[in-house]
Amino acid sequence: MKLDYSVLWIEDQLKGIKNFKTRLRIKFKKSGFNFHVHEMDSISSDEIKELGQTLSTYNPYDLIFFDFDLGESGSGVDLARELRRHIFTDMIFYTGNSNDKLREELFKQRIDGVFIVNRGDFVNKSWEIIEDQIKKFCDINSIRGVILDEMSKIDIRMRQIFSNKYNDMDDQDKNDHLKSMKRIYSDKSKKQLRHKEDICIDSLPDYITNPISSEFETVRRRLCKLYSDNLLLQDDGLLKSYQKLRNNFAHNDFFFDEKTGFVYLSNDPDHPYKYSDFEIIRKELLTIQEELEKLNA
Repeated sequence: MKLDYSVLWIEDQLKGIKNFKTRLRIKFKKSGFNFHVHEMDSISSDEIKELGQTLSTYNPYDLIFFDFDLGESGSGVDLARELRRHIFTDMIFYTGNSNDKLREELFKQRIDGVFIVNRGDFVNKSWEIIEDQIKKFCDINSIRGVILDEMSKIDIRMRQIFSNKYNDMDDQDKNDHLKSMKRIYSDKSKKQLRHKEDICIDSLPDYITNPISSEFETVRRRLCKLYSDNLLLQDDGLLKSYQKLRNNFAHNDFFFDEKTGFVYLSNDPDHPYKYSDFEIIRKELLTIQEELEKLNA
């Protein structure tokens, strides 16, 4: 599970799906996902075979959309039949004609795993399918992976932002950060005290960008000093709370309570995790990423 949801969309009239994409993007945003679309406005029979073979090796798509009538490219049924030989990614056909006619055609061609929606109610019906798909992989192991992966990316980004900002500082500001870093290392164990002697005004960015040399909390505090009015970086801000959440998920087991139907972390048996909680977590991780990028603008 991840924060990105990617679809392959094959449609010979791409202007006609602009509104569909906009409305779906809004729904994905509300559910805590970035929505990515790779569009194709035509595909030949040779390209269909090549696409199928490519996707069998590496398939970045969570879903495939295509129109039943692909104009000069032929029928979407032909496309579905070829792709099904290589991958089992969910597919959604949409049509302005009768759904029954399309189901009959898919049945004749023995093509399984294809959803059919009418163009007139495309977004709502497609979202029902997508939401059900999302729920299937919203388990505790998946969300644990998301939190650890995204917080690792956020950690790296924090360090890059500080380093970039540091390079533009005058010597006085650099010395202020240097003194703070030396104080931090003075409070560490003897093993870590060697950093105090090695670190200097020119090497400080290297220590910030190296996760082994400087902890997440050290970097957050350095950024907080740079951006003292930013709520994200404060001691009671979202960034620190999510590092704590990351550590909880990384270092604790979980258990499922059959009576409540919820999942609990072993160190927090009074806090249930359910589908709506996972949605909030995804959305707040996206918020952290967006706010960090604003600092780097």
